[in-house]
Amino acid sequence: MGTATTSRSALLTWDPPLPEEQNGIIINYIINVTEADSGVSFQLFSANTSLLVESLLPFTSYNLLIAASTSVGTGPFSR
Repeated sequence: MGTATTSRSALLTWDPPLPEEQNGIIINYIINVTEADSGVSFQLFSANTSLLVESLLPFTSYNLLIAASTSVGTGPFSR
């Protein structure tokens, strides 16, 4: 979930995968952020289940995909 904090930033929060779906201890999360209209994307990382994203464009919609990573590898991205 994302909540605008200013016209150029948003606080993202999400739930971790269920314990039975984790393949070990989660090291970090990979967040793919894509501008809905242009398709321009960038990737962010977080050790927590929240992240303040800054330098966003005002009046722009974004799509987010999030995946958890363990020492075994990265799991599937959210839908």
